[in-house]
Amino acid sequence: MVWPQRLELLDMPPMGAQSFQTMPTVLVFFSIACPYCRRHNQRLNKLALQNSGRLRVLGAASDTDTGALRHYRDSQGLAFPIAAGAHALREQVTPRRVIPFTAVIARDGKFNERIPGEMTEEDILGLARWASTGDQQ
Repeated sequence: MVWPQRLELLDMPPMGAQSFQTMPTVLVFFSIACPYCRRHNQRLNKLALQNSGRLRVLGAASDTDTGALRHYRDSQGLAFPIAAGAHALREQVTPRRVIPFTAVIARDGKFNERIPGEMTEEDILGLARWASTGDQQ
């Protein structure tokens, strides 16, 4: 996968393609209107907090209203960065339309996993193995 040269994030500096080479990334596509995504993102938030500095969690919302996204992020207490209107990125990752959709991406841009749908807390916390092993299982 070729990362975008510049990924705009809510209330944070944009991420360049080189930023994705620093650590494995758990990327989740979601919508603020999706109740499954809400639970899923809470579980991913726990993963992000427990693995800070070793594993990046990145949200990619289909929503384009940045005010609504900020409210969602803040009301949910989400600590991971979120990109708004991430349709182009989604098209690079998967043709599937199911949300949430989670992908684990190694520093070299290769996909370790692509997981459609809501995951259990145990399964999400299991993604921490990518942090402890770098890019290999």
